[in-house]
Amino acid sequence: MNAVGVLRRSTIAHELVNDERRVFPIDAHLRAREETAVEQIAARRLIALEQLAEAMRWPRNGAEATDELWGDVPMLMVLIQF
Repeated sequence: MNAVGVLRRSTIAHELVNDERRVFPIDAHLRAREETAVEQIAARRLIALEQLAEAMRWPRNGAEATDELWGDVPMLMVLIQF
């Protein structure tokens, strides 16, 4: 998948989770927490744990792993940190 397709896939997943949750805090701190939660949910939906484990066995950097997973680096980082 090309970079534009990957970005679209990640953005659509993120926005779908936003729409499902329907939580739009006004407070900046709560908004940041909600965005983190949304990003974690979207990442888990796009990249299964088994796929992540397999992809992380061989790459030299995050970009190689994201190519294998059809995800973007921020989505990968959310999964790794979560």
